[in-house]
Amino acid sequence: MQFWGLCYNYAETFKHNKVGVMEEPKNVKSERRPSCVRLKPRLQMLAHLVRPGVKVADIGSDHALLPIYLIQNGISPSVLATDVNRGPLENARANAKAHGVGSALQTRLSDGLAEVQAHEAEDIIIAGTGGELIAKIISAAPWLCDENKRLILQPMSRPEVLRAFLYRAGFWPLREEACFEGRRVYIAMQTAYKSGEKKACDAAYKYVGLLHLNKNAAAKEHLNRQLQSLQKKADALKKTNSEQAELSELEDIIKAIKAVLQNKV
Repeated sequence: MQFWGLCYNYAETFKHNKVGVMEEPKNVKSERRPSCVRLKPRLQMLAHLVRPGVKVADIGSDHALLPIYLIQNGISPSVLATDVNRGPLENARANAKAHGVGSALQTRLSDGLAEVQAHEAEDIIIAGTGGELIAKIISAAPWLCDENKRLILQPMSRPEVLRAFLYRAGFWPLREEACFEGRRVYIAMQTAYKSGEKKACDAAYKYVGLLHLNKNAAAKEHLNRQLQSLQKKADALKKTNSEQAELSELEDIIKAIKAVLQNKV
């Protein structure tokens, strides 16, 4: 019996005993059913960016809950979960067995994309690490320069470094999302290679990206935090009479973010 994406209700197979507690009939064989994975907001946001029906590679998958979710819900027919350490892969395999996804989930020891072949994935997820490391992983895999591939990225820090790298390398931004998980704001990007588009990006774009198109509260909060950080840096430069060109660029970026927050762009 297939169970992907479904939650079962077995109440009709039970009956009440004399004290009103439901018990399983003696002639019904008990069977443990695979449970459905439920994702926290930041992983759910990534799942929404995956194209239905494509093969996926989740780089640095750790517990593999996102790959399992994609398989259970029929979003992806197969997922390759990789990690640079053996421990997380053991956890991933245990979770895959517990959730009954079978051979649809493969695990592999890999430093970034080093052990992943181009034909094995169409959507590539790289999340849970800094923007600089994500850029390094992408730059080491030239096969990603394919207009049919999609990169789904979630930088935990330095998103401006990642956006600048992607723009220079010819990766075109398609979507950006933001969400809250507890007090933290997470962002996610979907991007694809576009031949002939290699160029430097606008300084303000590095900090705003496509979040100005996303009107939710999390996107606004992320931009507010970026604004506060940049304002502190600008104030420090003013006090030290540092390089005027750097200060001028910062002030232009601050102005651009304020315009976004005031819905002027």
